[in-house]
Amino acid sequence: MTTAGIALTIFGLLLAGFVKGASGIGYSTTAIPVLTLGLGIENALPIVLLPSISSNIFVMLDAGNFEKTLRKFLPLFLALLPGLLLGLASLHYLNKPIAAAVMGGVIIVYGIYALPRANLVLPEHLVRPLRIPVGFLNGFINGLTGSQIVPVVPYALSLRISPNEVVQLTNIAFTMSSLVMFVGLATLGYLDLSKLMISALGIFLAFTGVRIGSYVRRGIPAETFRKLVLSLLMFLGFCLIVPVL
Repeated sequence: MTTAGIALTIFGLLLAGFVKGASGIGYSTTAIPVLTLGLGIENALPIVLLPSISSNIFVMLDAGNFEKTLRKFLPLFLALLPGLLLGLASLHYLNKPIAAAVMGGVIIVYGIYALPRANLVLPEHLVRPLRIPVGFLNGFINGLTGSQIVPVVPYALSLRISPNEVVQLTNIAFTMSSLVMFVGLATLGYLDLSKLMISALGIFLAFTGVRIGSYVRRGIPAETFRKLVLSLLMFLGFCLIVPVL
């Protein structure tokens, strides 16, 4: 890895932790676009794995209601697995810039959804039927692009559940996805010892960023910062789409 690549990796992992600590936006969704711009998506995906898993587990332990949430949304979590496998298979065969552009599109769609903070409530009769499609689609997008947010986060936000349950639901999905991605990327040959070591070092960078972000969050209006972060993510998503246009 070049000096510029090392610097970009450190910046991306710190930024992702900072953003998560300050705004709650998913770690992988912030880190991967930055790393992809300089290293390519096939290198960014494995490097982000361990910092993402560790930060997700920390949030899960803090949120509580693990067993209740796991039982309630088990079909969604199980549907993640075949979606992830299909997404990883697609990543292996698809052109890498196209996969990166897909990720950029996913991030832009999420930003358009989240910027106005749409307070949508899903009709009760759709909650159960959508669990399997949401899980499968989230797994596919995650396997192909590394982004774990769409559609599970909008789905969780549209339910009549507590904020802690939303956090637990999404982070169980994120953690399961990351663990499967770990195995899948190793099987496909994208995860070697050097990338694993960089990913392990990234755990320290992630938590450093989270601590700094939590501190800064107390001094900036939350809504202002949220909009700035979403705007930055949408810009990065656009940068990933431009090369294939």
